[in-house]
Amino acid sequence: MSSLITRLISTFCCASVLTLYACPVLAESADRSDSVTVEGRQLLRGGRPWIPHGFFQVAFAVPPTYTDQKAFYRQAYEGYSPSEYDTMKAEGADSVRMQLAQDGADPSNDKFFDASWLQQAIDAVHAARAAGLIVILSIQDEKQTGVRKEAPLPDEATRRVWTELAPIFGKDRGVLFELYNEPNDLPASDTHPDTDLPPTQEQWELWAHAMNETIKTVRDLGARNVVVADGLVHAQQLTGAPDLIDPLHQVVYAAHPYVNGPQRYADFNQTAAAWEEKFGRFSRTHPVIISEWAIGYFCDTKTPESVVNFLRYLQNHQIGLEAGLWDFEPAGFNNLTHGFPDDLHFSTFLNVEGKTCTLNDAPPDYGPGKTVESWYLTGTPPNAPQ
Repeated sequence: MSSLITRLISTFCCASVLTLYACPVLAESADRSDSVTVEGRQLLRGGRPWIPHGFFQVAFAVPPTYTDQKAFYRQAYEGYSPSEYDTMKAEGADSVRMQLAQDGADPSNDKFFDASWLQQAIDAVHAARAAGLIVILSIQDEKQTGVRKEAPLPDEATRRVWTELAPIFGKDRGVLFELYNEPNDLPASDTHPDTDLPPTQEQWELWAHAMNETIKTVRDLGARNVVVADGLVHAQQLTGAPDLIDPLHQVVYAAHPYVNGPQRYADFNQTAAAWEEKFGRFSRTHPVIISEWAIGYFCDTKTPESVVNFLRYLQNHQIGLEAGLWDFEPAGFNNLTHGFPDDLHFSTFLNVEGKTCTLNDAPPDYGPGKTVESWYLTGTPPNAPQ
């Protein structure tokens, strides 16, 4: 049966846009020592319990065909080097989350599809794997990546991209398929920003249908990889999500618990009560990963201690983290790293004497980098901000 599946997939890939590099990869063995699987609410790597520690990378979040992209995306792309993965590993990472622009990877998109750029992204996945990292490959469709209007949920274009990628990586279970970055099917308003509105049952049903269709796409192509499903409200919410349908039972659910928002929400979002509400209770019965998190365009006097508490909360709940950002450094973003690519170093809460950060008034190099780095290198979150 397995040889029949291989022949069927090989027939498909030889008709694919990505023929030249899709077919050889399918010959890889599925039995790698670092294969990632799901058992109950636990992620396993090589058959052993695994709490991911990684960084997320945006080098391929915007295709070069989108000429109006912001400068820091171009810097991330032009500064990309496969050596980044060795540096990540030296900092304690065992994984990397790579964002891939949907329009740039969709062969039906006449405006933005770029085969050579897509080849670079595929090569980057292989480079990260060669460096010993697990890869979480995430499809992104946002205005900043060149689209005119964001799709709120994975759609036919998303599934076309996975139709190209699943045959390439479907034999390597060290590559996780994050089906669609930050779905959102909630209307925002001045009085109730979308971070304050819980999804309705109808919205969860629409989410589940779109996710299930996308899971079916990759499974029909023979891919056995763990799939990652982001919650609603731009992945802020998992509470209330219905179980997704996967014949292999290899689904992990993802949250992105950013603090951003008006002060009244930020005060709450920096507490364990918020983490419980957004994803913590859900994680007691489902496998959960934080596939994207950073301070972002927010920080106040509570933030350093909140970051310590957040990391300890994740450790206690056995929830992994992809922290950011590795190669993204816009002004005012309280980033994990600074100086990419030539002088990359980790930010710290302690480097500016007597100063704290509020909103976009970020002191130089202020951020959670050293605190996250400490957790990754030692295996235990620090007791105080670093």
